[in-house]
Amino acid sequence: MCSRFYRTTDLKDLYGRYEIAEVIEVLGPQSNIAPQDKALIIPATAGKRIADARVFGIINPFIKEAKLMLHMRAESLAAKPNFRPYLLNHRCLVIANGFIEWERRPIPGKKAKDSHPYRFDLRNGDMMSLAGIWVDEGFAIVTTEPNSLVEKYQERMAVILRREDEAAWLDANNKDIGSLVTMLAPFPSKALINAELPKAISNSKNKSLDALIPLAA
Repeated sequence: MCSRFYRTTDLKDLYGRYEIAEVIEVLGPQSNIAPQDKALIIPATAGKRIADARVFGIINPFIKEAKLMLHMRAESLAAKPNFRPYLLNHRCLVIANGFIEWERRPIPGKKAKDSHPYRFDLRNGDMMSLAGIWVDEGFAIVTTEPNSLVEKYQERMAVILRREDEAAWLDANNKDIGSLVTMLAPFPSKALINAELPKAISNSKNKSLDALIPLAA
């Protein structure tokens, strides 16, 4: 469900890609962004684009003493009145190169299953712009139904914005619910590739870029 993701592209290369005018807090490449880690986001604005570092996870605004909320369902943002203000007024783009999911495989002779991490990237090598919602100093990733590739690993997937939709998503003046909801569809499976990673990436404290090197086929 995209509780881990990564950004390997250096900050200097993001200015042109996202037409960023200013960066509030600088972060270097990140191989294993986990809950409560900071990551770069671009909040929707009516003017120049500003990238900032926010914490992955928000306090659930609807449940007292709730655990950290990492995701918001696209269906809730579209249909539930309590969630709609977040879609209208708290959108952001989460800058990533890809995300990590785990495949659960049976262990011979045991009831337990073993977890094997996989990285997911865009086939064309472009940045992966995740739809997000910011609240105070944190953010959550919007999730939707999985495509045919991701459903083998998870029952939900992060909303990956199509490049042609990024500008409209980041325009704070855009209050068109219909067009915003349309952007929250599953990304085409044929546009993604995945590869198995070393199990070392499963440790959220492992921030080595080497952990993102796929295992030999």
